[in-house]
Amino acid sequence: MEEKIINVNMIKTDKGCFISDCQTASGYDYNYHQSKISELYFDGSQPKSTYLKNWYLIDNYPSKVERKVPQQKTNIRYVLKNPSMATEALPLEVTSIDEDVYALYEKKYDLTEEKMELVENLKFEILFEVNNFEFPPSVNYDATVRVNWTDKKVKITNANFKHQLFDRMIIPDILIHNYPCEISSVDLYNVVRQYIKDNINTKYAKITSDYDFCFTVKKLIPMYTPKDYTYMNPFARTKKEREKIHKAVSKYREEEIFEMTHADSKYRGYTVIQPISANNEYELKEKIDTYLESLIKYINEPLIECEHCKGLGFVNEIKRINTNQ
Repeated sequence: MEEKIINVNMIKTDKGCFISDCQTASGYDYNYHQSKISELYFDGSQPKSTYLKNWYLIDNYPSKVERKVPQQKTNIRYVLKNPSMATEALPLEVTSIDEDVYALYEKKYDLTEEKMELVENLKFEILFEVNNFEFPPSVNYDATVRVNWTDKKVKITNANFKHQLFDRMIIPDILIHNYPCEISSVDLYNVVRQYIKDNINTKYAKITSDYDFCFTVKKLIPMYTPKDYTYMNPFARTKKEREKIHKAVSKYREEEIFEMTHADSKYRGYTVIQPISANNEYELKEKIDTYLESLIKYINEPLIECEHCKGLGFVNEIKRINTNQ
């Protein structure tokens, strides 16, 4: 029986050939496509997975495509477990066996050698050729999202970057990273939220609101003159303990330094973090990295109440130390 032709799209570049046997760009057939080429051998090597779903990479336009033929069982036979029991009625070795003596025999077989066979039902279609090809930047940000009422860590990758609809219609996925794109307000919120949680210096700042819809960071500023204060614990176990007056010393004052919400929530007057856009994915990643680094530096910058204005203004502690030196 003649094998069905497998159509394989190819994009030739100076870094290799991208191939795919998926003929759709979206929908069920795209999301659940079962590749028929991923296990094949192109000039002796299997294709490598790429940063794009359903696309693989091979070194060159192949001169030979092969598949591995699995080992086959041959010379299937049944051999007596105890050879000393062999008789004319109970042979040492048989090719078929009756149920009543099955327990006395052991099934054995030989295996053929593994081999390769040519695959001749692939039809390559070169969509176009690209010179000076560059792979997209590696985008792999940790993020926190809400799933079924629970915070879950996920990865924000190139797949989360949004490209213009018209570009998506006419530009193949292999090249779309070279075109204008943006990270959405929601994705950026999730990235920033996790980045701050992972990198905040709790000596100088603390997170006071941490939700999937709003986020707040406050600066911890050592007071030039610590203040005594009293408080009661409304959560104590007994009435006597709840009415007891406790004394403490406040060594820090807190000032809100950063807050945000995202465009899907717009929670109660919080500042909506805006999408970041760029001319391509390289530039977008650079902008996101710069924003994250600048933000955490701003949050972690140590401050101290100014001794001259007694807390009405603040000076940078690092500059203060450098001045005294």
